[in-house]
Amino acid sequence: MDLDQKIKESLMIKSEWNGSVTKMWNNISNELQPKKPWWQRQQFWFSTVTAAIAILILFLQTNKPTSPLQPIAEPESTQEQLLNGLPKVATFRTMLVEEPLEVRPSGEIDLHLNYWPTLETEEFKEMTLSVLHIEETSGSESLVKVISLNEGTIDVNETFAVIAPDKAGTYRLVIEGNLEINQTVHTIHASKLIKVLNEEGR
Repeated sequence: MDLDQKIKESLMIKSEWNGSVTKMWNNISNELQPKKPWWQRQQFWFSTVTAAIAILILFLQTNKPTSPLQPIAEPESTQEQLLNGLPKVATFRTMLVEEPLEVRPSGEIDLHLNYWPTLETEEFKEMTLSVLHIEETSGSESLVKVISLNEGTIDVNETFAVIAPDKAGTYRLVIEGNLEINQTVHTIHASKLIKVLNEEGR
């Protein structure tokens, strides 16, 4: 064997490679693939932080002090709702300074009647007209007389005519009682402050 042949064989032996071409290409192709941006890469720490926050919220909700249960208010009946509105109006009226109506002795006065459904717990009272005299110095009231009224003569949609006392002075006329209207018992009330003048008109 000549020298050139020996050199060729020697080079072939030294250059033999026992590796896999497929594995080598896979390694190279992985390196050639473009890398994803940092915000698209899966980050393990993000999932861990999210789980920790969820556990913290659950813990706070579990240990949150509960407020005592408030009693549920029972709904008012229709009658109670109507009556609850009346004292407010009456209170507002009493806050105003009521000026007495000046009338002649035995003069006629028209009273406006207020009415509302009577509660079942209230006793039925007959219709009456009360005349109370008011002392000018002390403001105290004293009952002069009580007159029973005929229910057939009372119409809540109209004013009720009352005759003033024949003596001079300050009086309060009060109509009150119960009356059946459209098969329902109602409470009737009316009040008027009057001043009966003397013969000189004072």
